[in-house]
Amino acid sequence: MNNQEPDILPEARLVGAKGLLSELEFKILADTIYIGRVSGNDVVLNDTSVSSQHAKITWENDNYIISDLESKNGISVNGKTVTKKVLRNSDKIKIGGTTFRFVYKPLVKESKGGDRGAEAGTNPVRIAIYAIGILIVLVILVRLLPTKTQQEMLPDSPLEVQVYMTLSQLKMKKPEGKISTTGNAEQDASNHYTKGIIYHDSGQFKKAIYEFNAAKEMMPAMEKYAKGIKTALEELNKEIDYHVRLGKVHSNHLRYLDAIKEWEYALFLIEDEQLPQYKKIQNDITIVRKRLEAYGKSY
Repeated sequence: MNNQEPDILPEARLVGAKGLLSELEFKILADTIYIGRVSGNDVVLNDTSVSSQHAKITWENDNYIISDLESKNGISVNGKTVTKKVLRNSDKIKIGGTTFRFVYKPLVKESKGGDRGAEAGTNPVRIAIYAIGILIVLVILVRLLPTKTQQEMLPDSPLEVQVYMTLSQLKMKKPEGKISTTGNAEQDASNHYTKGIIYHDSGQFKKAIYEFNAAKEMMPAMEKYAKGIKTALEELNKEIDYHVRLGKVHSNHLRYLDAIKEWEYALFLIEDEQLPQYKKIQNDITIVRKRLEAYGKSY
């Protein structure tokens, strides 16, 4: 009496819970099965209170539905008499003196899954939850990413470095320390140049300039001494520019004490209080100190 089996049918079965068929299982393998007293039904109940063809279970519109076939004593689902009802997993079906438990595993179809996905996508609560989750992940990732160092925040290309000192503006001083005088100008110039290289490589660019200049005065024709002065002066401007810009970064982030320290070191390198660039930095320091005083801090 079974109809033709559908291409795809969800897994379902009737499990005897009470009565004649207790603990027996009947798998639903067709889109319609019949339950009754006489042979020829898919599930046979040898019970006089059961009609010859008592009920049927059909697969319709993605649901299993039980229907009473005008039986004498009817059917009940979960204690309530029904003539037709959509079955859910674990429903208890009573026919005559037998009770079945309906076990059902819904079939997940791609079309339905897509529909549920679309519904989830238009649910404002779910959208908000997803957005918060994504935001939390992004915050964590940003915190895990390596941050730029102060040096990386500032340009290091010579083309981007502001010139704070020219050779004519530099207060040239005699080299520090003693260098033995050999009486040979070429040898004495070489000694100053060597000492200048040491100062340059250790980042003491002003002292390097003084040494290179002393060598140049002794041997004006030696181009490498003039080149040494030029290179050390460029490095000195880079150093001043670095501290000025780093001070601005601190100031922009309200780290005023750090800004003052950077700018005062730049003033130490420039040294000449009459230079416009010195006065400009000094003015910036004055402005920042006034801000600190407004916040009740002093420096």
